[in-house]
Amino acid sequence: MPQLETPAGSFVSGIPDRPTWTVHHGQQFGVQIRLDPLGAFSLFGVPMLELSNRIVDLSDLLGADAERWAGRLSDVQLRLRYGRRTSMLRDRRRGTPAPAGTRYTW
Repeated sequence: MPQLETPAGSFVSGIPDRPTWTVHHGQQFGVQIRLDPLGAFSLFGVPMLELSNRIVDLSDLLGADAERWAGRLSDVQLRLRYGRRTSMLRDRRRGTPAPAGTRYTW
């Protein structure tokens, strides 16, 4: 996996083809969401293959929604984040068609 040159905010890490690890200094807070290829396509509008072995800033995939998501998740207690996260994912997915053949593969 490539290294981030700047401190990470919200990001997407594509499926790697080798073992990876994360190193940080200090504290970190976040919500990890694992997606299958169909889920990733329905949220980001790009095939998972285009994200493989890459770390992409969430705003490059979601635009202004990325900042809104970070704000909505950071302003509540941890126990409430999961419900809010589920609601945000559901709202984003609505109306996004799967690419031809993908539904039958997954």
